[in-house]
Amino acid sequence: MEIHLVAVNANKKQAPCFWGFVIPSGLYKSCLSMLNLRCLALVFDLDETLIVANTMRSFEDRIDALGSKLKGDSESQKALAMSSELKRYMQDRTMLKQYIEEDRVWDNIGEKFVNAQVEVVASSVGGVLPLKRPVVRLDDRNMIFTRINPNVSKTHYN
Repeated sequence: MEIHLVAVNANKKQAPCFWGFVIPSGLYKSCLSMLNLRCLALVFDLDETLIVANTMRSFEDRIDALGSKLKGDSESQKALAMSSELKRYMQDRTMLKQYIEEDRVWDNIGEKFVNAQVEVVASSVGGVLPLKRPVVRLDDRNMIFTRINPNVSKTHYN
């Protein structure tokens, strides 16, 4: 078993603290390898909600698919739900595009730009320097923008 400590701001009114995680030996290294190879596993949180990583391609594919479905049905309750989902995907795609181009994102909830902060992560390859990834965290929206490989522009996701 391994213990990993993560520095977090658990509550904006309290001082930063550490959360500790006990995980099976080798799990962290395995997950880091998947990230560095641009191969993500499915991740579920405690209530089994799927946490999704999106790329520009995945947004475009979903937008095209929803747009095609909406062409045949524009009045039903299901169409209204699909239209709302389409709007959200388009907004998220716009934010990802902005992150790709500017390393910052407009947060319309906080009504401000949030600039990328460099976060250092260990490399999965032994003896190689740690990776420095630009990360934008929008905690109110549960969104994170980053690059799997900071040196390859096509590895952006949110």
